[in-house]
Amino acid sequence: MNGKENNTLRYIWLAVGLLLMLFVGGPWSIPAAAWLANVFLIRFSRGSKNWLIELVCLWLGLSLVATVAWHNITPLRHYGWFAEPLMFTALSIFSCVPFVLDRIFFRRWAVNGQSPFWLTLVFPVCFTAIDFIMTSGGPLGSFGAIGYSQGGFESFVQLAAITGLYGFPFVIGWFGSVTNYA
Repeated sequence: MNGKENNTLRYIWLAVGLLLMLFVGGPWSIPAAAWLANVFLIRFSRGSKNWLIELVCLWLGLSLVATVAWHNITPLRHYGWFAEPLMFTALSIFSCVPFVLDRIFFRRWAVNGQSPFWLTLVFPVCFTAIDFIMTSGGPLGSFGAIGYSQGGFESFVQLAAITGLYGFPFVIGWFGSVTNYA
């Protein structure tokens, strides 16, 4: 595969990951989308060559997806048409942090594309920390937590009895990381 095909494939992974993110939470919540979106987005971020441009693409894509998926659902809808897009653009910066840290650790520790298994824990730990920080400090409480996207996955929802709401992003993030490891 030449560089152009590889670059095209990476952007396909980004597009598929962002499309799946439309169905994570919000009015169109599909539990499997949360599991699969991270697989494609991690693959995109690990394989990027021009990381700054591709980080901006990831950030703007996540901003656009969040704005579309949560349009007129948040209380900010009362402050004008620009309030929600502005908020989601700002918050999406934090959503990129797990991908950035995963890429940094992967680039540092992977040898010939193979990484030690412990690296599969970097993304889920960061993903869980960002989910916790973004949903526990604001006036809306846990609004927007990844765990709420799993409402239709009834057997998996039982995890909340053991880990609370923040066990969901860890397991979902670990699935994406282990899938990329395999």
